[in-house]
Amino acid sequence: DIVVAIHSAKTSKFGNGNYQAHTPTFVNGPVTFRVTNYDIDRGVMRITVLGDWTNAGTVGAQLEIQKIHNSNRLGEQITVNRIFPGDNQVYTVEVPEGATVFETSLAWVQDWSTWPTNDLDVIVVAPDGRTYYQGATLDGPEFVRINNPVPGTYELHVIGYTIWKDIDGFRLGVQVTTPSQIYTGNATGEGNISLAPAEFALAPNFPNPFNPSTTIRYQLAREVPVRLEIFNIQGQRVRTLVHAVQSAGFYSVEWDGRNDAGQPVASGTYIYRLQAGSFVQTRQMTLMK
Repeated sequence: DIVVAIHSAKTSKFGNGNYQAHTPTFVNGPVTFRVTNYDIDRGVMRITVLGDWTNAGTVGAQLEIQKIHNSNRLGEQITVNRIFPGDNQVYTVEVPEGATVFETSLAWVQDWSTWPTNDLDVIVVAPDGRTYYQGATLDGPEFVRINNPVPGTYELHVIGYTIWKDIDGFRLGVQVTTPSQIYTGNATGEGNISLAPAEFALAPNFPNPFNPSTTIRYQLAREVPVRLEIFNIQGQRVRTLVHAVQSAGFYSVEWDGRNDAGQPVASGTYIYRLQAGSFVQTRQMTLMK
């Protein structure tokens, strides 16, 4: 009597004991089973061979694992990014007409088996204004599933509520399932899912206060001329960090505490300003030597 079980990897170092799939209770020969109700989580998975009795001496099991591509799913799009306390990063996803399932998952880098743990959340806002979210479990990522989603543009808000180490990395995945007849004649049935910022934003620099350097991050919703400049408290321009046309996306620039002439600036409060097309936003930072 042998049972072979596959455990979820989740986001913790070794995963938990929940089974994702298993063989029938009694196995008398080769048997095949599939993981169909879950997306396979990235990470270390555990395969357990269980047996309660045998009259045939030593018993073992030989496993062959095969990934089966589902031709009726739009390809998963993953973004990997960094997040700071208080951040609200927004991504957009286009869901086509006739989609049957919309799924998104958010996992972050920190080992959940250690304390204190970080708290990140993903909130999905549908085109009709409805909001979907689900709290993370102790050993699992944030996961949102919407059956029969309305078509249109969905907003995915990744929010850093509590981050004990000031910064954490995360991975955001999106999967859209559609009926096969929509893709008649297409061998793979795959399409592209666009993950791009839904709005312009200038994030708080990190670290702040800083010495000798700090990182400034911003996001662009579309291609525009961009100027990122630093001013002293008297309003005099100290440094131009960016002066170029940039496409939609997420950007980060490091300031080394020097002016345009390459000279170190004095300690104090400085203003940094992002001008992206008609969008303008300013923030303050402090250099301490």
